Amino acid sequence: MADKLLTALAAATFAAVMFFAAAEGLERHAAFDCAEGTIIVQYGDRSWNLLREHCDGNIGAALYAADWPTVITPGMELTLPTNP
Repeated sequence: MADKLLTALAAATFAAVMFFAAAEGLERHAAFDCAEGTIIVQYGDRSWNLLREHCDGNIGAALYAADWPTVITPGMELTLPTNP
């Protein structure tokens, strides 16, 4: 009985360590760093390309954080996202 309890405790400890290690890895993977400020959309601009030009790191996470409209049009002023 004690062996089963010790095995269960070891398995739970291992699972907790792996969970927190994976969570930390995902957080680092989602990191991005953008220049501060705003940009004015020009003809032919696309959200992804604007973020590639002004940000480093995970552009997908930057696009999600930007919370820009789905369709951007010339003349729009967009605020560059910040990494929380």
